[in-house]
Amino acid sequence: MKKIFKMVGLCFIACLAFNCTSDDNSMGKQKPGEEKPGEEKPGEEKPDEETLFVLDRVEETEYSSHYMSGELIKTELFSQTTHVFSYNQKNQVTAIESNQLDEIPFDGGYLNKTKSTITYNDANLITRLHVVDISNNESWYDETFEYNNQGLLTKSFEVTEGELKTYGYNAENKISTITTSMDNSQHTINYEYDSNGNIIHAFNPADNGEQEFFTYDDKLNPYANMNISLLYDNYESTYPLTLSKIGKNNVVTFKEYEGVEWVTEYEFNSQGYPTKAISYYKNNKALIGNSKVYTYKTITIKK
Repeated sequence: MKKIFKMVGLCFIACLAFNCTSDDNSMGKQKPGEEKPGEEKPGEEKPDEETLFVLDRVEETEYSSHYMSGELIKTELFSQTTHVFSYNQKNQVTAIESNQLDEIPFDGGYLNKTKSTITYNDANLITRLHVVDISNNESWYDETFEYNNQGLLTKSFEVTEGELKTYGYNAENKISTITTSMDNSQHTINYEYDSNGNIIHAFNPADNGEQEFFTYDDKLNPYANMNISLLYDNYESTYPLTLSKIGKNNVVTFKEYEGVEWVTEYEFNSQGYPTKAISYYKNNKALIGNSKVYTYKTITIKK
């Protein structure tokens, strides 16, 4: 399973336009006694305000996979990462601070601390993602984004690596293709969706072996009330979706290029949002791919 929060940059999935207050995603007020440790307790809402349940942080443990003759035989602890989210008064994520202990099998790992700053225009569209090393302010990743008159993302350019992405859409204005161009080479991935807008199939039209499959539960994922989503950041085919708030449910099975299938089990809080997730090899539950712990807070925004 591929991890996208890595030393050279941050790839994440974000909203084309801020729209996180629909009936499906609104939290409403918490009931007394339902708060979890570390969550804020909302006060009474005013008629022009809404209280939302959003992520404060995500703690992720990632394992590397070892194969023999095409069969997964072992997973090994590889990295431990914590992402902490900052918001503005519109409930837009403005920054993510990430602490990652990476490549743990090699000399105990390497600690990286980065800050990802997200810039918006007057239409609430993300125009820039800039990742710097907190220790020395060195720029690790710097991507800018362009949109058409309908507010749909058309292209993005990452300055550090010189990588250009162009985006195509289906009849429902969902991203159907992403073509990545770099160093005179191109790579295209196509996407298919279910009725809830979740990706169910991602594939390279030029290579039948390069495809991934997803299935989902019927519960809201941790990013349901947020304008960005890191839901797909671990997957080879979906990490280029840098600017699209895709889907609303939780991945329960994932079949990757090698044919290996992973199953994810969740624990939920009283509001119905995941608090823990663990992904394991379908044929051997002892082989873990990754685990996540989600901590939430409440914020109040103007309707």
